[in-house]
This record gives sequence, C-alpha cells and structure tokens, in this order.
Amino acid sequence: MPDTKAVLVIDDDRNMRAYLYDLFTYAGFSASCCDNGPAALDLTKRERFHVIITDYNMEGMNGADITRELRIRCPDSLIIGMSGEQKEKDFFEAGADAFCKKPFSPKKLFSLIQGKLPS
Repeated sequence: MPDTKAVLVIDDDRNMRAYLYDLFTYAGFSASCCDNGPAALDLTKRERFHVIITDYNMEGMNGADITRELRIRCPDSLIIGMSGEQKEKDFFEAGADAFCKKPFSPKKLFSLIQGKLPS
C-alpha cells in the first residue's frame, strides 16, 4: 500500500505500546514502537514517520525532551504528546502539534490526527 501512513509510538508502558500498535495497525497505519527516547531517535535516522506519539514520563529523556529533538529531526511529522498528567504546556513549548490526555478514546486520538496529515 503506497499511501500507508507510518506512526511511531514511544511509551515505556508495554501495554500502552501494544494497545496503540493494534489501534493504528487496525486503522491501516504502518506502526512501530519504542520504549524510550534514545531508541526512538535512533529509529528516526532510518525511517520516516508521518505521526509520532510520545508519552511524557519515561526514564532518561522525558516526552518534552524527545519532542524537542524530534521536531528538529522530523520537521514534517505530526507530533502528539501524551500523558496522564497535565503536560500540555511542556509538549507545546517543545514543539508538539497536539496533546492527548490519558485516558483517551480512540475517537479523540484520531480526531487530533485527522486533517493534519499530508495526503
């Protein structure tokens, strides 16, 4: 499928990674997952992602730190910060395009993406 959109999920919670992987795969995306910022940054050297979703609380680099680096490396990617805490300001200051508070519904997440992806 040549117009398949690629999504990268960065979250240290294995269950959340699996849930988002299944959600995006079912929706027709090509999904990849990482459990930390350095692994995600390494992966973005080799692959292009249309959507990047990153959690905030992770060991090593937090989601804002990751977003700051990703904004430089992946200027055309749609970056969505995600957290159960109120970290919206941190993500937006780091360059995120959107924020999704946990817990979330798939409808809410896809509404953040819809219309923001290049065709």
